[in-house]
Amino acid sequence: MPKNILQDMRVRDRSGAGETVITITRKDYVPRESRQEVIEVIDDPVQDIEIPGEIDVEDSGENNIRRVHTVPSRSVAVDDEEEEISGEDLPPVKNRLLRSILPRPHSSRQSTGGLPVVAQGIRATHDMKRPVVEAVEANVSEDEELTDTEEPSKPTIPRIPFTFSFKMPSRKVLLGILASLVLILFVYWLTTFFEKAIVTIVPKNKVLTMDRQQFSALRDGPAQGIDFEVMIFSDKETKNMTLTNSENMSTKARGEITFYNEYSTKPQGIVAGTYVADGSGKAYRTDAQVSIPGYTTRNGSVIPGQVTVKITSFLPGEAYNKTTNTFTITSFKKDPIKFKKIYGKLKTPLSGGVEGLVYVLSDAEKATVNAYTQTTFKNTILKKALAQVPEGYVLFPNAFDFTSTTNENITSKTPTTGVVISGTISAVILKEKDIATALIKRGLPKVSASELSQISLTDLSKLEFAFVNHNQAIAKNTVSVTFTLSGPVQALWAPMVTQLPERLKGVLKDKVFTVFSTDPGIASASVKIFPPWQSHLPYSTNKIKVEIK
Repeated sequence: MPKNILQDMRVRDRSGAGETVITITRKDYVPRESRQEVIEVIDDPVQDIEIPGEIDVEDSGENNIRRVHTVPSRSVAVDDEEEEISGEDLPPVKNRLLRSILPRPHSSRQSTGGLPVVAQGIRATHDMKRPVVEAVEANVSEDEELTDTEEPSKPTIPRIPFTFSFKMPSRKVLLGILASLVLILFVYWLTTFFEKAIVTIVPKNKVLTMDRQQFSALRDGPAQGIDFEVMIFSDKETKNMTLTNSENMSTKARGEITFYNEYSTKPQGIVAGTYVADGSGKAYRTDAQVSIPGYTTRNGSVIPGQVTVKITSFLPGEAYNKTTNTFTITSFKKDPIKFKKIYGKLKTPLSGGVEGLVYVLSDAEKATVNAYTQTTFKNTILKKALAQVPEGYVLFPNAFDFTSTTNENITSKTPTTGVVISGTISAVILKEKDIATALIKRGLPKVSASELSQISLTDLSKLEFAFVNHNQAIAKNTVSVTFTLSGPVQALWAPMVTQLPERLKGVLKDKVFTVFSTDPGIASASVKIFPPWQSHLPYSTNKIKVEIK
């Protein structure tokens, strides 16, 4: 170990704020093995030294010597390199201002005479500029050793042995772990892929009872009222009968024809008894005097004037009974143009012409025909009329008039014959939406507008309809009617089913009935979730199925 390890020591104020830092300059070689040394610094007791770090201050009371103990670690610059110095490698010194000692237990903050001293460590460097306090040069000899009393004791730190061992699990255990992981993943995939919810909805329904509730309908009326239309439907039927009453008769055929005037714009008079002939030459005579209006033109087309008149065959017999034909006026033959452009067409069949023994309807048979007309035929024609009701309209029973005609004067050469019955239905058809709204508001006066849109009525046609005016005429020009409705009608709510999946997705099971309660059209509901342990409904609307019970 070379001598003069530490050539000098200086204490200087480097911060300018009273902070004193100890620096050591040395020229000789310091062993690299020096580590963690505690250095005592003896200084003038008059000067207060505050060194950053953990140090201890002792006052020996002799020659005003103050000892400053630093932390066990600092660094020393050797050959321009910083190295740590350990007290174990420093040579023992005795009665020197700078000597090596072993660390001893002391507090990190202690004061003598109220002087706190804190130090982080001591830093050694080759160059020292602007020294403040000169330290006494100390030569260290290799032969000098510390006495027993000066030798500090080194504390020992007990070492606790730590042992770590790892044993590879057996193949059986590893396979069990792997199988558990696969099972967990499979269950997770199963619950995700096959999850679904079935929502069963029971719609709300209520019976509304009408007791001769009176309503008014106006044709083409205000939007908030009840609108209606008039429908007219006609039909006819031939009823086969076997007649029992026979008579010797000689009667002429009778019917109606319509005259047309394409000859002149001036009216053309036809006197009663004017002869007309059909295409086969059979003659008939007009029963009354008439005037045929002149023709008009529209867009270059001639619109003939027309008039209807009854005619009777010139002779009796079945040969004059006709159904279709065109007639000419015999007296106009002298004027070919007039003869051609004033003509007649059959409007109603010519019938009743008979000669000899014939069968006719008895009074009892007439009563049978009338009863059939007012029951079977009326119901038949009413069914046909109902089939013709436009969509969005309703035809109530008794909201119509029925008229009929029967050829009671029929004659037949044989007992078996056919009786022609004609009938017409003139009905008031109400707009279904308007009448339903009126019935709901009458039966549920506190219903809101939003709930009203969910309610529909079934079997409206089963309500009993009656005109307030029992002689109410129904014609194409009818503009208003007043009526009453009686009987029960079923009101059925339509829940917002299409919106439910969106509103229910991801909802917790215990919260679904809160969603149902916001829909006035739902009377009750139930939810089934798969897998059963799932706490909420699926997040996908495609996996939520809504059923109406």
